[in-house]
Amino acid sequence: MTSLQTRRMSRSSWIESHRPCPTRSRTTAIRNVTTIVIGAGHAGLAMSRCLCDRSIDHVVFERGEIAHTWRTERWDSLRLLTPNWQSRLPAFHYDGNDPDGYRTVTEVIEFIASYAKAISAPVLTNTTVTSVRSTEAGYLVRTDQDDWLCRAVVIASGACNVADVPSFANKVPRPITQLTAQDYRNPEQLADGGVWSSAHPRAVLRSPTKYIARAARLPCRWASIFERRAFIVAKT
Repeated sequence: MTSLQTRRMSRSSWIESHRPCPTRSRTTAIRNVTTIVIGAGHAGLAMSRCLCDRSIDHVVFERGEIAHTWRTERWDSLRLLTPNWQSRLPAFHYDGNDPDGYRTVTEVIEFIASYAKAISAPVLTNTTVTSVRSTEAGYLVRTDQDDWLCRAVVIASGACNVADVPSFANKVPRPITQLTAQDYRNPEQLADGGVWSSAHPRAVLRSPTKYIARAARLPCRWASIFERRAFIVAKT
């Protein structure tokens, strides 16, 4: 065997050993639709209903299940600040027996899921959008399932999906637990003692073994940071 053949075999072996792991199979054909809605929360579903009213064909992409953010990024004791009778979506409203009550997280999830079913929204769950690029005819939307061409894209993925953690967080002593509002679920995540929070105090006040200091009148430059994303620092 010549040295050239040896080099070629070595190169082939290296390529084979460095091939990426198999991923989920994708269809080769690009699918077409008039409008794509990204996000199957209340905003994305409301847009879906409005598109249906105008007979505009569309599809709704959701990275998880319907109402994904409400299912995975809300604390357990959260309640809406508005009474149930004010919770309305296009052609859908509250019809329970407690119109002056305040909906829990579980009830919000049920409300949104019921709406998706009532309007027969064309939702593709567990489908993550990886990129959106403009084309001469509209947009090319790539997902982890298929590629799509469309004339219009509606981004209804919600606000504050990425926690904006202040830079000084890295300087907080290690014994102090730090959580963003996305990560916080209930007081059991925190050790007994003091808690400093820029989030809603009811999120942590339900535990009798923890006392809370709420951020008030922060310096302007820090206030703007905390308003963009709630940040919780818990003493351990």
